[in-house]
Amino acid sequence: MSDSNIVNLVSFIQMVYGGLAIGFCYDLVDFVFYAIAKKRHLSDIVFWVCTLMIASTVFFYAADLSLRLFLLTGLIAGWGLYFLAISPFIQWIFERIGIFFEVSANAVAKPVKKAYRWGRKKYEREILAVKRGAKNIINLPNSIKKVYNKYSKYFIGKRRQEHEQAKQEETR
Repeated sequence: MSDSNIVNLVSFIQMVYGGLAIGFCYDLVDFVFYAIAKKRHLSDIVFWVCTLMIASTVFFYAADLSLRLFLLTGLIAGWGLYFLAISPFIQWIFERIGIFFEVSANAVAKPVKKAYRWGRKKYEREILAVKRGAKNIINLPNSIKKVYNKYSKYFIGKRRQEHEQAKQEETR
């Protein structure tokens, strides 16, 4: 084999590894954004940004950014190999991680929920008073606005001038 054939073979293998990395990136982003946050559109955007970064990095290192058909075929072959052979195992691992987090969260949440219910029952009257106070604070800007509108004619621009003119006409 000549040196150029060996370089091409190494470049092809690097592109296969890049395809494997893109496949793993898909499963990782899918797990993080969709399985946890249920945001499919966000996971698609993040995946394609990661794919662009991985593919451009691999093309840079494998072939100095030269686009050749066998390199693109290696990238697609690596991605396909990942989805056929490795993806089910990785998804199984992510599923187990998700179950672990769900069980852990439920174990932590149970005593917290119990304490919350107890505290809510014990301090319900105080909670309602705080809610009423918060409502009054939220409505405060509206009451200030009403008072401002009522008296602004005495202080601001045209209304003040109109008011002064009306006073002058009354005195005449």
